Amino acid sequence: MVSEPEKTTKKMCSFLNIDYEPDMLDISRFLDRSEKNKWEINSAFGDIQDKISKVSISRWKTELKKHEIIFVESIIGLNLFKKFGYEPSEIDYKVEELAKIWKYIRLTPLLQNRLHHWLITGEGVESYPSDPTDPANWAEVKKRKN
Repeated sequence: MVSEPEKTTKKMCSFLNIDYEPDMLDISRFLDRSEKNKWEINSAFGDIQDKISKVSISRWKTELKKHEIIFVESIIGLNLFKKFGYEPSEIDYKVEELAKIWKYIRLTPLLQNRLHHWLITGEGVESYPSDPTDPANWAEVKKRKN
């Protein structure tokens, strides 16, 4: 979508059997659900402007820690990565990185619940804190000894 917004939007319109209109890509004209107020961009990084932008492509490479990347890749799997055009990180990791992952899961009820749900159903959950990079928005971490 961000690489080829017009082409992708036209393809979606064709799939939905609706007419394409250039205004579909003019974010400045978007309205909120009430259809009375201008839609406000909801970006955790604040660098997304009033247009569809490539600025967030590959941001994960600089924003995620090594053990977070390992965890995400292990859950998503290489087939899904390739299906959506992502290259795996090919991070060479040690047992210490895996220990960090399990520590976060063990101490964070939100992660425990989401991982449990995924293991049982194979489905993710569409919910997240307002700013997933701000620890103040994370679920309370239980204080335990290692």
